[in-house]
Amino acid sequence: MNSPVAIAYHGWGFNASCWRSWGQQFDKTKVKFQAFDRGYFGHPAEASFEQAVGFERSPKILLVHSYGLHLCPIAQLQQADLLIIFSSFSEFHPQRVSLRRRSQSILQLMLNQLDANPQLVLENFRSKCYFPQSEPLQPEGHLSYNLELLMSDLISLGETSLSLAMTCERWQQIPKIIFHGTQDQIVSPDRAQALLNLLGSHAEYIKIPDAGHALPFTHFQTCWSALNTYAAYFS
Repeated sequence: MNSPVAIAYHGWGFNASCWRSWGQQFDKTKVKFQAFDRGYFGHPAEASFEQAVGFERSPKILLVHSYGLHLCPIAQLQQADLLIIFSSFSEFHPQRVSLRRRSQSILQLMLNQLDANPQLVLENFRSKCYFPQSEPLQPEGHLSYNLELLMSDLISLGETSLSLAMTCERWQQIPKIIFHGTQDQIVSPDRAQALLNLLGSHAEYIKIPDAGHALPFTHFQTCWSALNTYAAYFS
């Protein structure tokens, strides 16, 4: 069997540089790693399993953070042998009417402020993502950004649903690990539970205490250690 292939998808307001620790670890374990970049802060970069030599016989791993689960093409979700989900959701807004209205109002406020002061919105957003830790570094290219793309994706984030990906029976059967921080200020832990209920019996939920929305980057070692059960996919 050929070396495993891993692809990582970042969420809204991030870029490929956030996966640096994961890329370094995958290099050590001889996993062929690619990081998708949406292009919020520079040139976009696509990623596909087909870019790897012998991909047909290689274990295929997907790592998705937050909105990255929805940026990932359905075709790749259907190819994956292992799906690792961080701080994500099936639908961004809660189902309960009062909570849904509040969530929609906050998103609309972000859109309004993005148009007036995008730098401040991005700084506040990333500060909330890294809470309760402090943000270590701004993403590369953070001082230049694609405002149109940030705004259009923020609108899409509030409207997207994972239901289309559930049409593939094989994808329903593959192992899925959901990581979620107990202090997530962007996607509340109850959204992770809703996602778990949607994914069914082949999904595992791992709660990370005192971690926020950026947990795959702030708690890399904790997450990596928790994946020990799935070590066969990384070798």
